[in-house]
Amino acid sequence: MKEKSDQAGERQEFERFRQKLTELAESGYQESVTGELYGIAKRWSERGDGGLLLRSVEWAEAHVRPSDPRHWNQVNHVLDRLDLYAVQLAAESDALAWVVRLLTERRGADSAFPRNAALYDLPYFMAVIADNRPSDELHRLLDRAAGNERVPFEASALLLCEMAVRGKADESHAAVRRIREKLQEAGHPLSRLPLRVTMLERDLPLRLYGPDGSGGHSTPFGPIRRAGKTDREAARGLAERTAIMPAAFRSIHTAEEAERMEAAVRNWRERSNGRSEAAVFEFADRFEPEHVTPGLLLRLGLASLHGAAPETVLLRPLPADRMFVFLYGAAANGGAYSSGGHNAYGRLDAWRSAMALAGVPDDADIPSAIERIEGCHWSYFEAPTPWFRQVAWDVGIVALRPDGRTLAVLAATDTD
Repeated sequence: MKEKSDQAGERQEFERFRQKLTELAESGYQESVTGELYGIAKRWSERGDGGLLLRSVEWAEAHVRPSDPRHWNQVNHVLDRLDLYAVQLAAESDALAWVVRLLTERRGADSAFPRNAALYDLPYFMAVIADNRPSDELHRLLDRAAGNERVPFEASALLLCEMAVRGKADESHAAVRRIREKLQEAGHPLSRLPLRVTMLERDLPLRLYGPDGSGGHSTPFGPIRRAGKTDREAARGLAERTAIMPAAFRSIHTAEEAERMEAAVRNWRERSNGRSEAAVFEFADRFEPEHVTPGLLLRLGLASLHGAAPETVLLRPLPADRMFVFLYGAAANGGAYSSGGHNAYGRLDAWRSAMALAGVPDDADIPSAIERIEGCHWSYFEAPTPWFRQVAWDVGIVALRPDGRTLAVLAATDTD
């Protein structure tokens, strides 16, 4: 009797979900309707009913057609929530294969409700899984994926990288060793990333994911209007310091080097409304860290500082690990409209930028790169110029390299 009662309740709930989703498609956003849909999906998730979640997505793709183009996004948001709940419920014996199947067979480009592939892609779902499952279960996922031809190797590599930044990767585990060896044999870009966070990565702004995909991350960027009184007083003090100008200087970076320096903020520029500039200058004379002043930066002719007065330039020393936080936040978490590369390719892009700014060859190993990075004198800058958008994504980084004659600059800004 109880089983029949449960089945009847499930049918009623599914019918209610269909009615409300149809209402949303026809009438557009209504808080009560959307709230009820999310509530039903959450109850299914709490009961562990992944099949019903998937069935609802299939039904929507086949039967729901919004009457107004403006309503399509509302339905898509509900289906995104169903996807996320279903991924969380996927059994560890088949979780990675299930995600791959979800991405390839449901809500593809030909679907009535195509998934936003720029946001909800394989790296995103691997991050969600890594954040919400314990270490021992994640290692079993990697074990089972190794013998499953439905799971591409890239999925396992991404999951391992997500585990690594969360301190969940056991380097002695057989599956971890196999993935690591395969990455190295293939010369895969991710093979360069260590399986433990380094000293520069102690305070990474990791994105957190709730069961429904909610959560967030800290944003370390500007704008300058958020600067406190101490920062502003320090900026005025630096501006009043007599700037030692180089007798001669020249720009020495190549287009390839500028591209490497901008790797961390590339997603701002390419997938959002951002812009960036990167340059390397060589001075005729050696400069000391105290010689890096607003006056010196203004002399370099940077587009980001065009029109700024020395006293308006916020410039302060930047510890190397804090510098890495800025790069990592931009690369892994994205900008105004871009989601970043998460903790695999985002982490890799942060390292590429840091190494390029420090003058480290792109093929150097990370331990030797850290030594060179820590040997640089780092500074942070920004200014209330038209170039900086002054919304929430402004950053300027200066690296005076160990030789004292070479200075690298990266500036970036984005807006919604």
